[in-house]
Amino acid sequence: MNRNREITITIQGEEEKKQCNERDTQLLLIATRNKAPRQAAEDIIALKKLRSGDYTLSALTEEAKNTLVKDSNWTKEFASTATIRQTTYPVSYMEYG
Repeated sequence: MNRNREITITIQGEEEKKQCNERDTQLLLIATRNKAPRQAAEDIIALKKLRSGDYTLSALTEEAKNTLVKDSNWTKEFASTATIRQTTYPVSYMEYG
């Protein structure tokens, strides 16, 4: 799967994370599609529960992913404390000379 089309959803509260993780992933995917912006909802292709208790949502296109990131009210289907985790990459800087 192309990482440029994936969104990681993190649930902040431990109790909410536990309750969400007890839900059926397929039903959560359906609920997410129903709450997502219409232009992106049909491009949501997968939802995976991670060992950390977070979720990865995969979109068919980068455009759909960007729409989901901009309008993130659909994350409340997971839990009231659910947020989109921004992926960061470490950068090394070395000065020469």
